[in-house]
Amino acid sequence: MASVLMLHSAYGLRRSVRRAADRLRDLGHTVEVPDLYGCGAIDPPERGLAVRDRLGVDVLLHRASAAATRLPPGVVYLGFSLGAWLAQELAARDPLAGGIVLLQGLGIPQGPLPCPVQVHMSQGDVDRNEPPLTSWLPRMRGQGNDLQAFVYRTGGHLYTDEDLPDYDATASELTWRRIGDFLLVCGAVGMGI
Repeated sequence: MASVLMLHSAYGLRRSVRRAADRLRDLGHTVEVPDLYGCGAIDPPERGLAVRDRLGVDVLLHRASAAATRLPPGVVYLGFSLGAWLAQELAARDPLAGGIVLLQGLGIPQGPLPCPVQVHMSQGDVDRNEPPLTSWLPRMRGQGNDLQAFVYRTGGHLYTDEDLPDYDATASELTWRRIGDFLLVCGAVGMGI
């Protein structure tokens, strides 16, 4: 089984993130879910953007990195939106990373990553994201990265969050099924199987 560092979006450590972590734990994975803001759930969630801006990305990256040290080598970095950017940044610095799962966001391509990457994005986010998926994929593949990308027929950004209007049950269920399969492979590789 895999060890997963799950990083929340700019909306903070929401119940949906905790439920996602529990879902992966139920499959037998170890999941660390740090509260990068240090203040629990934020309501309304849009206030999380102000917290993100007040703390700054360097502080968030430092806190996420500290959480990763609580897991064994071979960590799979999984992030939602802002957390996806953080996940890609951390994995790029970890030569023993076991995998990366990017939900609803991407990091800047910086060269070959040490592990396979899986991307999940709504159709509505394909071109709205920065960088856009349409330019990110060819750059990442051109750098030799092993990746899978899935685009879902939904317009909502945080479409896996049951508590937001963006939620799409069908797309969310398929996303989590694919992530489960990916984590089984990452966990098997981490165990030398």
